[in-house]
Amino acid sequence: WLIVLAEIASRALSPAVNDPGTAISVLGRLVGILSRWRPAEEVEVLYPHLYVAPIDPRDTMEDAFRPIARDGAGIIEVQLRLQAAYRALRDTAPEVFAETATAASRTALERAETANLRPAEVAELREVAIATPAQTSGAGEGP
Repeated sequence: WLIVLAEIASRALSPAVNDPGTAISVLGRLVGILSRWRPAEEVEVLYPHLYVAPIDPRDTMEDAFRPIARDGAGIIEVQLRLQAAYRALRDTAPEVFAETATAASRTALERAETANLRPAEVAELREVAIATPAQTSGAGEGP
C-alpha cells in the first residue's frame, strides 16, 4: 500500500496533473499508517523452519516518501508537509523512525535547495526541517 500511495502522489505532482493537494493528502495518510509502527516484541515461534526478514524502517521510508520528495522538490507546500511528516514519525515512534526520519529530512532538504524554490522558501523550509544538510546522520533536532 505504501508504494501505491507514493505512486499516486508522484503522478499527482507530474506537470500533466499538477495536483499538490493530492500529494499532501497522501503524506497525511502515510503518516497515519506508519505512525502505528512499534518495535517488534518477542513473539512465539510457530514455524521454526520458516524465516521472514523484518521490515526495515529505512526501506519503508524510502519507498513511501522518496518519490514525493523528488517530484515535489520545487513545491514549497509539499516540502513543508513532507518535513512535517518526517517530524511526526520521529516524534510518534522515535525508537523506529528517529534516525531514518532525520536522514530523510536532510536528503529532502538538500533536494529542495537545488529546486526552483525562492530563497525565502528555502529559509522557511530550513527552519522546519528536522536536520539541515550540515548535520550528521542521527544528529537529532534541527535548528
